[in-house]
Amino acid sequence: MDHSASLIQQLTLQGIRLWLAGEKLRYAGPPQRLTPDILATLKRHKADVVRYLSTTQLLPASYGQQGLWSIHQQTAEEGAYTVSLAFEITGPLNVTLLRDVFQLLVARHEALRTRLVWQDGQVWQQVDGHQRAFIEEFAAPDWDAEERQRQLTALHVRPFDLAQGPLLRTTIIQHGPQACTLLISAHHAIVDGWSSFQLLDELWCFYESLAAGRTVPLAPVSHTYADYVAWQQQMLAQNEERLWAFWRDQVGDDYPILALPSDFARPPVRSLRGVHHAFRLSSELTTRLKGVAQTQQVTLYVLLLASYQLLLQRHTGQPALMVGLPMAGRMSAAFGETIGYLTSPVVLRSEVDSTLSLAELLAQVKARTLAALDHQDYPFARLVERLNPPRDPSRPLLFQSNFVLQRPHRSQALLQTASGQQVSDLHVRMLPLPLFAGQEDIALELLETDTGLEGIFKGSADLFTSATLARMSQRWEVLLEAIAGDPQRSLATPLAALPILTPTERQQLLVEWNNTSAPFPQDRCIHHLIAAQAARTPDAIA
Repeated sequence: MDHSASLIQQLTLQGIRLWLAGEKLRYAGPPQRLTPDILATLKRHKADVVRYLSTTQLLPASYGQQGLWSIHQQTAEEGAYTVSLAFEITGPLNVTLLRDVFQLLVARHEALRTRLVWQDGQVWQQVDGHQRAFIEEFAAPDWDAEERQRQLTALHVRPFDLAQGPLLRTTIIQHGPQACTLLISAHHAIVDGWSSFQLLDELWCFYESLAAGRTVPLAPVSHTYADYVAWQQQMLAQNEERLWAFWRDQVGDDYPILALPSDFARPPVRSLRGVHHAFRLSSELTTRLKGVAQTQQVTLYVLLLASYQLLLQRHTGQPALMVGLPMAGRMSAAFGETIGYLTSPVVLRSEVDSTLSLAELLAQVKARTLAALDHQDYPFARLVERLNPPRDPSRPLLFQSNFVLQRPHRSQALLQTASGQQVSDLHVRMLPLPLFAGQEDIALELLETDTGLEGIFKGSADLFTSATLARMSQRWEVLLEAIAGDPQRSLATPLAALPILTPTERQQLLVEWNNTSAPFPQDRCIHHLIAAQAARTPDAIA
């Protein structure tokens, strides 16, 4: 790391901010931290620091960023690749301190000062030495919960300009002296799900420490996103052909297209608009499912993934299915705390033959999932580039369905509880804000908590209503109950015999829609009725 960058890193942990006013270096921070030694160090390295802050670096973009840049050219106005976190904050929020904290975070992480530009026939990262944090603030004292959710959704989907930036924005909405809403939004090109919660950890750590007059108890950033891109390029130089050979065989020459029955006709060009349905599976059912998984020597992840694939097969009749599995992209521990877009999906192809038993399907999914995990470093954007599958603007490439199961990050676990989290003298609670709801035809995202599994079915609004996703959720729960209710029987049962219909649907199909009885005269025999009908329509075919 550049010496000036290292110095700035150390100063940010003291709460000291640096910026340029023209060509002059300016600084601010807690008075007790601006010691004679610190000021002497700044004076000694002033020229280097000014040069660093005024410099814009042009760095290679990752394959993932290149893919997002291409998508952005077609969907820039839809905000489909925005990552947002929303919070309800109660207490005396120090807005000035919060603004300082965001500026310190932008100084700490290169990714938060990054833009994507097209130059010399390719996509580049443009990393600014200094960038002012984008923070907007307004008052909304009259919003109720419904209006707040509507406004947060509208703020969340506002588009970013990848070339102009900034790609991180913060919105503070004041509802009263002791109540506000905080919305943090970033383009997916500079953060992924993991790093958004890493950033959240640091946000509260900075705020709490500086509010108490303490040094921030974090280590300087050891590996930047630029380091990750360099690692990715070196890894591919050594392993690309081996990884490519695996994924070429895994995906195959044909690309099965998911054909779920839909509520609406598929448009010629998909819009990325989404709908969703949230649900919860009890801790009791989750525990029983873990027990079934253990008997088959598979993880809960494999069991839930296999059941999801079976649900799709039962709705489509297709044995060959392709499901995307997002990976954290942090196989190297060095990048465990790196902020940036490291995640990348792998494509899992399964053959869900309805004559297989559940135990056989679990064994197949386990083997293919483990193999995929062993080869997850191959960038999905690079795989698409080399496969060059037929493009259809009405569908996502390669897979139209997604599956995610994750354990919550530390902050996520605390903030999603009903009680929220205490930060200094503030009470902070996370607000629901579904993300990426229209990127695939359908997706299932699960979060494992101490109280069970929290889930959300997401779908394309071009194809489905939220009511349809709710039915999918209910049918999946019926399937899981059947698996967990009598494991010995369900594991040996052919997949086609496992139930997915709810009791209401069974009543409708087997009873209500088969109720074809009609009134007829009780005082006449059947042959009299037939003769009377023949007399009325003598030329009709019997």
